[in-house]
Formats: sequence, structure tokens, C-alpha cells
Amino acid sequence: MSCTGTLPSDCDTYAQGFAYGIAAGEKFGAIFLHMDEATAQGHIAYALFWSILGTVFTWLGLIVLLYSEIKAVTIFREKDERDRLASISILVKNDTKYAELEASDDDKLAPRPYLTTFGTVAFFIGMFCTWLPLCDVIGVIFPAFSFATGFLCIAFVFVGALLLSLTAVLFLIGLIWSCTRGWAALLLIVLSLIGNVMLFGGIIGLVIYVLILGGVFYAYFYWAPNYYKEQKQDRPFWLQSLGKEDFYVVALDAEKFKDNMEKGAKGFAAEGRDIVAGLPGGKQALEASDKAKAFADEQAEKAKAFADEQAAKVKQAAGADKTEPKSGTV
Repeated sequence: MSCTGTLPSDCDTYAQGFAYGIAAGEKFGAIFLHMDEATAQGHIAYALFWSILGTVFTWLGLIVLLYSEIKAVTIFREKDERDRLASISILVKNDTKYAELEASDDDKLAPRPYLTTFGTVAFFIGMFCTWLPLCDVIGVIFPAFSFATGFLCIAFVFVGALLLSLTAVLFLIGLIWSCTRGWAALLLIVLSLIGNVMLFGGIIGLVIYVLILGGVFYAYFYWAPNYYKEQKQDRPFWLQSLGKEDFYVVALDAEKFKDNMEKGAKGFAAEGRDIVAGLPGGKQALEASDKAKAFADEQAEKAKAFADEQAAKVKQAAGADKTEPKSGTV
């Protein structure tokens, strides 16, 4: 870099330092130096819109995912402890009560595949929306990617958001289940770390990672459990499931979906009752509510029986009128 000027101060140390600062700013922070131009072109409003939308979807997916998986972990930790205490005869196993608890757990877990899938998809959409505005400035921020414009940039962002979402979700689920299914959780965390390495492989890396992920999931969560089941052998200690055997199955059949939603509604109602029961005076309020509901149901049954009885009498009277001979003159 050379310095020229008509005055001695044009090329002094301060002027040269300022020039180097401007050059560095143009190279690494041009988007900030030319903010007015970007605003005039509408980029700021565009970026703000997608960033807000992405943030909403990201947090929505994260909250739903955390709720679904943490609830599943608490249910299975309680079930594991219940089975352990029964196996060492500290608790006497009541088959009727145990069946009721199992049915209640199934109701609470029925929406889990849908909630976890929804949370994962929402998280991905949020990441994609958040990164999408980078397509307008990626050539300024990262000169090496200046070729990535238009559809190519959108594809680049899509692949990056998809890989990052998959690895983040796997890592999060692994952490959540690490307290009760350590080996399965470790597998998810390792797959997450492999995905982070594949993030630099672009579309080819995504394809390879999806193949690895699908193969490992199939072998660990489907093929191996079925193999030991068919052989009528106990599983090795390292072969674990993240809850029910079909925890990863999202039923799309209309009847199955309806059944799962009905079970989920019952499970949510049971959870709501548990929360109310834990509040001061909650048990008394639930008892009063149950009594009021029982009384209302009883009165409704009586009213229905009375209405049916009156309808039968009216029908009987109408039939008698039709069969009674009419008097008259000929």
C-alpha cells in the first residue's frame, strides 16, 4: 500500500493507520460500513423478518422437543424404579393396579412420536429461516463463498440447517436420556459429533451422514432387538431402547392417529389432575369436582330415562288411538 498526498500530514502515521483501518473494515465488515445502502435495498427489513420468524420456530421446536423427551424419561425412570422395587420384593406387585399404571403411561406416551417429530421439524425450519438472509451478504462476509448466490445459496443454507438441526436434536436427546439409558444416549451423542464433522462436507457429507444415521438406527433400535427376541435370548447390557420398542414410529393411519390422540388427551388430563392435586387444596377441589360430575351424570341419566319413558307412553297412546274403532252412522 503506497501513500500519496499534497500535504506532509497526508502520509503521516495517523493517516496511514486510518487508511489501513478503512481497508480492513471494507474487507471484514463491509456490511456494517455500508449499512445505509443495505437498508435502502430493503435487506435489513428482510433479514429482520426471517430472523424473528426463525427464532419463533426454533424456540417452539426446542420447547416441544424438551417437553416430549423429558416427560418420556420421567415416565420410564418411574417405571424402572417400580419394576426394580417389585423384583427385590420391597413392593408387592398388584396386577390390577400395575395394569392401570401401564395403561396410564401408554396414554401419556402416545403423542410422543408426533411431538418429537414436530419439534425436530420446527427446529429445522427455525434454523433455515434464521440463516436464509445470509444469502444476500455471504459474499461480503465470506469472500470464498461469493459464488453461492440465488438457488445455490438457498441449497447451501438448507443443507447446513438440516445437518445442524439433526446433530443438535440427537445431542439434546442423548443428554436427556443419559440419566437412564446411558449406552443408547452415548450412541446418539457420538452420531451427533460425527454429524458436526460432516457439516463441512456439503451435500455429499449430508448424504453420507444420512446413510450412516439410517444404518445405525436400523441396526441398533430395530434389527438387534428383534434378533435377540427371535432367538429368545436376553439382550446385552449395551443394547437399550429409548422407551417403548416402537418409540420412533409415527403412525399415519387415520384410525391409529385418532387412537393416539385420544390416548394423548387422556394422558394430558391425567397430568393436569396430578398438577392440581399437588397444589394447596388441590385434592379437595378434585374430589368436589368429581362429586359434582357424578351428580350431574346421575341427573342426566335420570332425565334421559324419564324422557324415554314419556316418549314410550306417547307412542303407546298414539298406537291405541289408531286401533280403537270409530263410532258413526251408516
